Amino acid sequence: MWSLLLTIHGVGPVTAARLLVAVGDNPGRLRSEAAFAYLCGVAPIPASAGRRDRHRLNRGGNRSVNATLYRIAVVRMQRDRRAREYVARRTAQGLRKKDIICCLKRSIAREVFKALTCTNSKESASVTPVFPPKYPTATPCGCAHCWKPRRSGCGGASAHTAGMVRTYFPGDPETGRMAVRSLNAYHDFARHTAAPLALKRLGFMVLFTDEQQIAAFEATHQAQQAAGVQVGLISAREASGLNPLINERAVLAAAWSPEAYHVDGLDIVRGYAAAARNHGARLFTHTPVTCIDDDNTIHTPQGSIKADSIVCTAGPWSGEVASMASVDLPMRPHAIEMLFTDAPPSPHREMPMTMHATSGLRIRSWKDRILLAMGVPKAGEAREAWLGRIAGHLGTLFPALDGIGLQRPWSGDFDASPNNTALIGEHPTRRFLYAAGFTGAGLCQAPAAGEKLRDLLIVKKPAPDTAPTRPRSASSLTTWPTPRPATTSPA
Repeated sequence: MWSLLLTIHGVGPVTAARLLVAVGDNPGRLRSEAAFAYLCGVAPIPASAGRRDRHRLNRGGNRSVNATLYRIAVVRMQRDRRAREYVARRTAQGLRKKDIICCLKRSIAREVFKALTCTNSKESASVTPVFPPKYPTATPCGCAHCWKPRRSGCGGASAHTAGMVRTYFPGDPETGRMAVRSLNAYHDFARHTAAPLALKRLGFMVLFTDEQQIAAFEATHQAQQAAGVQVGLISAREASGLNPLINERAVLAAAWSPEAYHVDGLDIVRGYAAAARNHGARLFTHTPVTCIDDDNTIHTPQGSIKADSIVCTAGPWSGEVASMASVDLPMRPHAIEMLFTDAPPSPHREMPMTMHATSGLRIRSWKDRILLAMGVPKAGEAREAWLGRIAGHLGTLFPALDGIGLQRPWSGDFDASPNNTALIGEHPTRRFLYAAGFTGAGLCQAPAAGEKLRDLLIVKKPAPDTAPTRPRSASSLTTWPTPRPATTSPA
């Protein structure tokens, strides 16, 4: 009941609580929709005279609930396209604004009554279009959007990243271009979502220990700048000035990008989810999708939903979701494990995220400890040997961390494409859209990816993509372009 109330456009937690309190005080008023309308004070009272057929305002009922419905109606008149179109149509027919609001309140009361009395799982599911590897959200246009949230709506790598969004991706200026667009959206986050987003600049540094790495950086530097990425080559001394843990003698040079920020990924997901609700989207979590038919009918334990469009942004589960729709996405889960060091013997200042270009080892400060990652053990490699490799790199690059204890806070999978660049596009014969393969950097590219999906949904010509975007049916043979060599390690 509570969750269904929250899916109604304009109903938040406080509004839902007021409605539930009113119903709890008058349970007998739920015997019919008409009785509930009288409780809310929105049942029209005939006031016709002569040839004039009209109804007057009902001043009875629970005035608190009536005021709540009024506020919902005002919100919809401001933010809901369908409500604005209805107001314009009724205004053209000669109705006064007061009468139009009365009609809107009666319609809203009908929606609330259905949510309060819905016991049929199929009906409750069909209120909204969906999409998953496991969990769905839907919009009024009939677009079902599948993702995999945990509890509050964020799962997979998004909930457990190192808490960084950045624009520099070594050897991949096109991903950098997406990240620059996304970072601009994060800076403008509050204006679009009405939710604050705390961005704390830390910077991102890549340590070069080989002359070829420096040459590769210089070869792509101009393309990185053309993509809007702020990055430059600095000396080992300058690198150690930014991160005092670095051993100058072990480093030849470093790439330094100031545009990297600490952020809470859950704040991003919750902000966008709240904005989606305000625009009429309905979000259902903990609703696994079990099957997707050829006509875009989605089956869940709560019932079946017919969607005009399906959008798959399911992270590591994208391949699984796509296969339900007989779409072949060349995705593979990529494992990663995050490690914490013990608290260093001497306090350290907050440092930028620092990556070793050769090994992919990444470190950054996390409160009074150091957070680090270097993939997972290779096939056939013992965990002790893998930890030994990490310890060896730490001792060489960051002598102050030599011999420090390591703890395991989290491990899991993220989505990876054959060439470690995102796949964004749609199926050629059905309305199945997808954005996957972000290789652990989904938050860095999410707003830009969302813009591309938006353009596809409204049949605009999207911006050029950086990877193949048209997977074929799983039942047909497909040939994918030869992937470019991966030049970045997952982040």
